[in-house]
Order: sequence, then C-alpha cells, then structure tokens
Amino acid sequence: MCKKIDGKRAYDLARSGEEVKLNSIHSTIYETKFIHYCHPYLTFEATVSEGTYIRSLGEIIAHKLGTDGALTALERLREGSFHYNNENPISPLDALKMQRICFSGKMADIWLGKKISLEMMSTQDEGIYLLHDEIFAAIIEIKDEKVSYLLNKVPLC
Repeated sequence: MCKKIDGKRAYDLARSGEEVKLNSIHSTIYETKFIHYCHPYLTFEATVSEGTYIRSLGEIIAHKLGTDGALTALERLREGSFHYNNENPISPLDALKMQRICFSGKMADIWLGKKISLEMMSTQDEGIYLLHDEIFAAIIEIKDEKVSYLLNKVPLC
C-alpha cells in the first residue's frame, strides 16, 4: 500500500520537488535494530505495526541522532505471514512455463524493442513464447503472422 495525497503517490510528489505533508497516524514500533553504520549511512531493521511510515521513521531516527536524514533504500523483510529468509531470487526462466523460441537476428535488437520479422523466429506458429540470452528475457507473441512484444528486457537473476 502506498500513501497518497489527493489521489497521487506521496513519494512521486516528493521526488518531483513538491512539499509533502503526510497525515499523522498512530503506530507501534515493536523493535529497532541498528545493523551497520558507515558515515553517513545507517542501516537498521524495524518491526512495526501496519501502516507505519518507514521513511518517516528513518527521518525520526536521524533527528534523534542530531542530524538530518532520509531513507536511501527500503527493503521489506516481512509483511503479514510472509517472511524473508535469504531466499534465492526466482529466475523468470524457471518461473515461466512457456515454450522457448530462438531468434536469428541480433539480440540487442530485441532488448532495444526493435520491430522483428516472423522469418527471424525459429517457429512461425501462433502462440506466446519466451526468448532470452544470459542477461535478459522477453515474452513475445506470434499472431496473424506478426511478432509483438508482451514483455521485454526482463533482467535474469
């Protein structure tokens, strides 16, 4: 869930330079652990109640330490019943159960989203296919003797 102001995402407004005033809320900070400090960066973990503004918590911690500060990164380790335990990332190649297709042209053309011809594909049969190299994957569709991108330049793990 993202915080919104007049229907617009608060962080989008803040990034565009607009002053953002979030509504105050009541939340509980169950635990805060300071993990690492390397000036000017402080890494911490916090266990908080639902609806807590973590970016605001980072700002509060900075003020308590006598300085200004803002979050430069945010990683959710647990939400509800979901727990992160240093799982390995899921590769789209393993997760997507679809037929793979080969391309006879330059793979850079695929990653740049250039128009590709049906003759450059290893099959001309209609369907949805996975095309990849070692770095990126793309999902393409062959329909009505045309090739189109459904999803392109997905980084592989």
